[in-house]
Amino acid sequence: HSTSDGGALEVNRGSAIIEDSTFSGNSSSGKGGAITIRNGATVTLSGNAFVSNQANNGGAIHAQDGGTRLSSSEDRFESNSASSDGGALLFDSGTLTVTSAWFVDNQANGRGGDLDVMSTGRATIEGSHFSGGSSSNDGSSIHTDSSNAEVRLLGNRWDALAGARSVVHLR
Repeated sequence: HSTSDGGALEVNRGSAIIEDSTFSGNSSSGKGGAITIRNGATVTLSGNAFVSNQANNGGAIHAQDGGTRLSSSEDRFESNSASSDGGALLFDSGTLTVTSAWFVDNQANGRGGDLDVMSTGRATIEGSHFSGGSSSNDGSSIHTDSSNAEVRLLGNRWDALAGARSVVHLR
């Protein structure tokens, strides 16, 4: 499925719980190849697979606007791509929590092969595995360049990352 934002789903305000689902082969010419989250929406993900989705920003998921909350537990992000930033996920303001996720072979032509945290985003990534991520610029795995963004990394593992000047780029 293909759209301008949120290739399969757009969550605009409100909340959504998505469990044990597969988002595969979706695309967006703008933001979020599979899902776009905006305007203070709250989304809880658990046990999902995001495979081969593509977008300009946020190959699988793009979350933006203040107050947005995204929680991901035991999700798999594999072979997603962004022509700009955030191969699997781009998070721009709000709160992101990722627990026990797998990021495998995601790619960004800009920054953050797996994940890009921008603006005033607050992210906690815990107990997750990153393998094969790549980007053309900073952060083959995780990137942030905003002095207002906050990223906490707890008990994660990185393997076989390539292509950028750094695996994790935090500013």
